Amino acid sequence: MRFAIFGVGAVGGYFGGRLVQAGEDVTFIARGDHLKTLQTKGLRLDSIKGDVVLSTVKAIDDSAKVGPVDVVLLGVKTWQVPTAAKTMLEILDVAQAYQIHLPEDTVSRTLAFMDSLPANSTTSMQRDIAEGRPSEVDAWNGAVVRLGRKAGVAVSLHEFIYDSLLPLEKKARGELQFPT
Repeated sequence: MRFAIFGVGAVGGYFGGRLVQAGEDVTFIARGDHLKTLQTKGLRLDSIKGDVVLSTVKAIDDSAKVGPVDVVLLGVKTWQVPTAAKTMLEILDVAQAYQIHLPEDTVSRTLAFMDSLPANSTTSMQRDIAEGRPSEVDAWNGAVVRLGRKAGVAVSLHEFIYDSLLPLEKKARGELQFPT
């Protein structure tokens, strides 16, 4: 099987490393210092299950160059998942289904922009949801879901995000009440 690991922190690094150790074809997608370290020093795992040093691993910074994979493992913080998913697969697939041609550097430019933000940055949509206010979840994730379904494109991550947030959105809009 071919694996892409997006987000090579503790979770992505550990599971990706164990997959490499087991002989699987793994490409790590990383940026900045993580990318440089993976490319020059490989990956080191310190674990109660046994330490591992993988002197050579495949690591790149552009997910568009990974090629077809069987599994994508998102090893990112929860607040990064929508952006990671968007840049990885679903929005690009939906755009392609509608013959919308995005520049080849769309992913790398988006990731570069994200890297330029302070680590504690949040989106207005995230703040709205966290504070119980109406948000743009329907216009963003909901639109990807609707367009994906209409085009026959699988958008399971956006469906999960949208379905998970929809009750909070409905509550914020006064369309749903939670039991107290």
